[in-house]
Amino acid sequence: MRAAFALCAALLFAPPAFAADPPVPKLFRDIAAEKGQWRMHILEIERDGQAQRPRVPTISLCTDNVLKPQEARKAGRAACSYRLERDTADAAVIESTCPDRTSRVALNREGANSVLMQVESRGPRGLARMKTRFTYEGACREGATPP
Repeated sequence: MRAAFALCAALLFAPPAFAADPPVPKLFRDIAAEKGQWRMHILEIERDGQAQRPRVPTISLCTDNVLKPQEARKAGRAACSYRLERDTADAAVIESTCPDRTSRVALNREGANSVLMQVESRGPRGLARMKTRFTYEGACREGATPP
């Protein structure tokens, strides 16, 4: 599940540093999305039609570390392509295609600092769905989990 947290953080907060990066939707323009503390609350997880119980339903993420270049992350994304299907101030849909999976991420702004994210991913392990709420909390705090 930690990989899912990292994927969510990368899709939401990574700035476009190279061609294989996911696009940053307009709905993040008024939120300090690139750096800071985010609370991630997992609302639903489903794998192959079976509801899963999250091991950790709420986690704090410090996205400051997302901005640091990581060669392994770059290499993994190089084979992926991203398409922004919808991009408004209140909603976005991003589709990603990688050699081992395809994903569709729907983002809906719920307030000034809150985003509802729904992810559907298909890969070798089957279909997975996750619904998560991200809330921006400000500058990173001591003890926050890096993605």
